[in-house]
Amino acid sequence: MKYPTFFAPFRALMTAVIICLFVETSKCQEATPLGPAYMRTTSGVVETSSGRCQCETAFPPLVTCQDYVETGYPERLEAAEREIALLGHQLEEYNHTVIRLHIDLELADSQLNVTMMTLEGVLDGTVVVTVAELELVKEELKEMSLLLERIEEVASEIPEVQQLREELNNFTELIKQLEVTRPTEVRVLQRKIDDLKSKLAECERYTRTEDESLFQPWSDFPSQDSCRDIIHVSEPFTVRGVGNKIGAWFRDPLQDYIKVYYAPFHNPRLTYQVDRFAHVADFRGGTEYEHRYMLPTNLPAQGPGMVAYNGSLYYHAFQSRQIVRYDLENHTVVTTGEISDADINIRGSPSAIDLAVDELGLWAIYASVSDQTNTMISRLDPETLDVIETWVAPFPKYQAGSCFMVCGRLYCLSSFFSTDSTVELVYETSSNVFRVIDVLFDIRFGEMMSLKYNPRDQKLYGWDNGHQVVYDLTFDPPARSQLLPTDTNIPLNLQ
Repeated sequence: MKYPTFFAPFRALMTAVIICLFVETSKCQEATPLGPAYMRTTSGVVETSSGRCQCETAFPPLVTCQDYVETGYPERLEAAEREIALLGHQLEEYNHTVIRLHIDLELADSQLNVTMMTLEGVLDGTVVVTVAELELVKEELKEMSLLLERIEEVASEIPEVQQLREELNNFTELIKQLEVTRPTEVRVLQRKIDDLKSKLAECERYTRTEDESLFQPWSDFPSQDSCRDIIHVSEPFTVRGVGNKIGAWFRDPLQDYIKVYYAPFHNPRLTYQVDRFAHVADFRGGTEYEHRYMLPTNLPAQGPGMVAYNGSLYYHAFQSRQIVRYDLENHTVVTTGEISDADINIRGSPSAIDLAVDELGLWAIYASVSDQTNTMISRLDPETLDVIETWVAPFPKYQAGSCFMVCGRLYCLSSFFSTDSTVELVYETSSNVFRVIDVLFDIRFGEMMSLKYNPRDQKLYGWDNGHQVVYDLTFDPPARSQLLPTDTNIPLNLQ
């Protein structure tokens, strides 16, 4: 991994510690005292033909292993090794902290760049901003400030952090100036937009040709046997066409099922917010959301693979293997669970872990770290998020397009991007049977980033390149012979 520049001094520190180890081991040689005071002398007499010679020789003492032990250097060496091991552990902890800070800095910088482009467009007149959009920008700046505060708790002296704080303060000041210098212009424009929306809504009541079932009470929907094969997918109906490239929209099939949940990803990697609309008509007409949920700053959502089910929001927590259950009534995290083998760095998919709901409950669709050639399907307990059971579908997740669950069956598109895609792959958890089918699927705007099945109305809710679309499904009806009286005399060729 490439570390930030401020990590370089700690690499030098580690080098210095290793050098100290070699110095410590070399002190055995220094333990041998030198100099005249420590020299041993030996004298003797030699008889020669010319007479008697007396001589004296001096040489240093012989150092033995016992001498080395008596100096205490083994203990000092062991102590140095313990210090090095402790320092290595501390450096490893610091390494993890640096990596986390590096990720947080990237996120804050990415969010700031998105906001900066919006503000630059507003200031130079190329982007016209409404009051609602201005509030959204202020909310994004607030989120970034909270994230930066968390970083500053442990790394306030780092130049990159200080620079980011300065830029964030500058943009906050620009927002304040914009509110002071252009309030009248913004509010007049907002009134004109609201007036235009009202006129369009009035006109639409007389000219509407879209799928009226979106506006009907859910109990009025004719129910098909969804445990049979999907044989046809309708053309998409565009409910709304304004949004970020990546996001998700969905409904809770069990509680407050009229309400619509909308999660645009202003940052392509994560989001902190989910908006709730009172009805699909409000959502389509551009009415202000009735409530905004702000996810915990330490548990943002990664990828648009989120769902609402029985009063809770379920999503994959950023840069983790955690699944989060967030109570929509109390605005709190109820519990978290972990899919320990999930590959959270999978390429080619907007979601590392896709959550789905169907007639049987809550599911997780993901790739495994230990098995890249297959797609894992886990059924989850919606209360505890424990994994109840896991199935293995024999195809790689990264090779499939958007996937969804219907009656315990995993359906996957052939592509995220092809406008003439198909529902191509089916895996049945009830029988462990894998099949390839060919049902046309129109990705009208070219990038299907999320696709959610709702078992209550048996529709698919898609996010297609910033457009919120909906599809009707047709399931294979029972055999015609099963629908006829047993004593029928209708000719076979007319059945």
